[in-house]
Amino acid sequence: GLTRPGFGEPRFLAVGYMDDLQFVRFDTDRPGQREEPRAAWIEGVGQEDPEYWERNTQIYRAATQFFRAGLETLRGYFNQSAGDTLTWTAAVPPAVSTKRKWEAERSIAEGMKAHLEETCVTWVKRYLEMGKEALMRTDPPSARVTHLTAPYGEVTLRCRAQGFYPKEISLTWLRDGEEQPQDTEFIETRPAGDGTFQKWADVHVTSGEEERYTCRVQHEGL
Repeated sequence: GLTRPGFGEPRFLAVGYMDDLQFVRFDTDRPGQREEPRAAWIEGVGQEDPEYWERNTQIYRAATQFFRAGLETLRGYFNQSAGDTLTWTAAVPPAVSTKRKWEAERSIAEGMKAHLEETCVTWVKRYLEMGKEALMRTDPPSARVTHLTAPYGEVTLRCRAQGFYPKEISLTWLRDGEEQPQDTEFIETRPAGDGTFQKWADVHVTSGEEERYTCRVQHEGL
């Protein structure tokens, strides 16, 4: 749940992942406020379980009210209900208060326990079976090196790998065949938005020495 500036209703967002792949999403900012598929393999779940989408939508809508109530409580604890963050309420620490409240309402803990130990396990097994082709696939990366000119005679070589799955990948810059880990700058592996991933690694070199450098890409799809 996310609060908003002013007095607007908090946003509620729920996202389902299997491994690294998003497959369902519920967002109160979306028209209709319904659970929606985010992977092709989950779209047909309604054929074997006609109530799947409606049931989950109702669960998320109930969770929306639960989280919104909790956020309003927290805003009260921290005296932010009017948008004023300059003062604090001297009260029992919020986390402790919420913990005691949830422990007092045994149905909350028991419901969560049953969901995690039974319902969740059952559905994870079904999701694994339904999505195994997508989840077990390997998409090899496409890689290329770009040349970026920097001031003072320095050049940045960027090794970019994209379109790969799963996300585990290794990019290594070599100079005359020797690894250059101390001179390499990485960005973390990022989702590409299409079920694959992207990553790049930069190395700064002296102009004219570019031919001495090689980028090595290692991925299970290669």
